[in-house]
Amino acid sequence: MKSAIDSHTKYPRQARKMRIQSKVVVGFLWTKQRELRDLKILKSSGHNLLDENSLHTIQKASRSFPTYTNNVRLQIPIIYQLED
Repeated sequence: MKSAIDSHTKYPRQARKMRIQSKVVVGFLWTKQRELRDLKILKSSGHNLLDENSLHTIQKASRSFPTYTNNVRLQIPIIYQLED
């Protein structure tokens, strides 16, 4: 699951230009039927641009999530950090 999220995480160009760095914590339910439910921001970055990008990242990455025998509720941090 982590590799799917990492491969779909893109730093928003505008946030990079503005040098915005932060962490967003998203929460969701991944069902045994491979459905993404209850996707929401649990801890905002304070920047709408990063928050919205994080939700979009999880939606795209969920296509590659594995199948589980039970429903799983997860909290995932997505970190936006610029490299110098």
